[in-house]
Amino acid sequence: MSTTTIIVEVLIIGFFAAVWLLLACLRFSLIEIASVKSFLSQTGPWSTSLFFIAAIVLYQLGLLMNLVSHKLTKPFGQKPLRDQIVSGKDYEIVRATVFQKGSSEILRDIVLYLSFVRIARSGILNFLLIGLVLVSFGGRATPFGLIALLVSFGCIPLWRSMFRTYYRRMGFAYRVVIETPSTTEGASGKSPTEIGATEQIVGPERG
Repeated sequence: MSTTTIIVEVLIIGFFAAVWLLLACLRFSLIEIASVKSFLSQTGPWSTSLFFIAAIVLYQLGLLMNLVSHKLTKPFGQKPLRDQIVSGKDYEIVRATVFQKGSSEILRDIVLYLSFVRIARSGILNFLLIGLVLVSFGGRATPFGLIALLVSFGCIPLWRSMFRTYYRRMGFAYRVVIETPSTTEGASGKSPTEIGATEQIVGPERG
């Protein structure tokens, strides 16, 4: 997966985190809607600079939400699922072998599913918080809050399904690469350093 794709993934997560943060600030009167409208109306000359600043903020929020959701869901899905990949094999060994020797097609497929896992997993928390804040407004905001809560609950089986598929494909890839003659850089044409550098953009998570 390209670096650009991973950055977009993190920005998507950060965007939904920014939504519930903004709603929470409005709900608790930390900011006023009139102030927001006034600020936006005066940003014309600085729109390009503000765009880059917003992108940086969203990226940082995305990294944070990815880490928080990873820590919160880890006991419920990660270890039980990954222990079933290859019987008698440590996950870190399986993963290192695949990323060392796997072809570009195998790696792209695996990392793509991990990207889906991150988005679905972060969606559980992001949409939960969006829903709770909207419901707390009451009135016409309540139906939208309930919809957000339903999306949050729907992300749970989606996350589990994606995670299960990710680990299944990791196990399949491991069985393929150990039966294929290896080269120094693997069939992908990328060194382990290049692969690791791309993946570490989203933090220390390893599935």
